[in-house]
Amino acid sequence: PDISAIANNLLVVLDGNLVSIDGTSGSAPIWAGMIALINSARIAQGKKPVGFFNPALYQFAQDHYEEVYVDITSGDNFCTNALFNNCCSETLGYQTAVGWDPVTGLGSVNYTAFFP
Repeated sequence: PDISAIANNLLVVLDGNLVSIDGTSGSAPIWAGMIALINSARIAQGKKPVGFFNPALYQFAQDHYEEVYVDITSGDNFCTNALFNNCCSETLGYQTAVGWDPVTGLGSVNYTAFFP
């Protein structure tokens, strides 16, 4: 991933029922909503929408990482789905690390600092 969001026990409506989701199923819509808010504000200011977000994301990280991003340095994704046999193995996932890592990307952001 390029970025993360806390999405544990996120309540959504699915087929008319309130259900709890976790992980990418929750963090991707959170980020989509934040980008929609950013684009809406930019349009209201007479600016263009961000468009393809990755270049801006990485440029912002290069310029403002300490103020805006939260580097997630503990944890892993070794066992993300109990439906698969042998999923809990240190060979089937990744460990978090300082800076970008394959579990959390750049980390998570403080939205109000990211887009004041």
